[in-house]
Amino acid sequence: MRAFNEEDLMGKYTQCFYRRLTHPSRGDSYIVWRRGTGDNVELLHLYSIGDGWGLRLLCQMLEDLQHTPPYATVFGFTRAGNAKARAFYERTGFTLTEVAGVYDEGRAVVFSARYDELCRLHLRNADNV
Repeated sequence: MRAFNEEDLMGKYTQCFYRRLTHPSRGDSYIVWRRGTGDNVELLHLYSIGDGWGLRLLCQMLEDLQHTPPYATVFGFTRAGNAKARAFYERTGFTLTEVAGVYDEGRAVVFSARYDELCRLHLRNADNV
């Protein structure tokens, strides 16, 4: 276990807390994430109107993260009933686990994947990760 270093902690978690990328010509597709504890990345929002932009935005996020590694996993939550989101995350390499108590209306799904594995799946120069 690494020793606690307050300066390192503050540098990681207080600067550029949230990151957002949008569709280059339309604002109706975007991805938002933040660096979480344990060198993890929490994917907060991913919204896309078809045409493969969900995957493109995910890849752009992974490329952006290569500038500030290391990362252990990428994770997030979605509602258990959101079939489109569940299918997208499964298709792109995430493991889905149902959990209770996240949303008022019921169950949620935690999606998670190793950062290095996502890079291997989706980035051409993933050998540098």
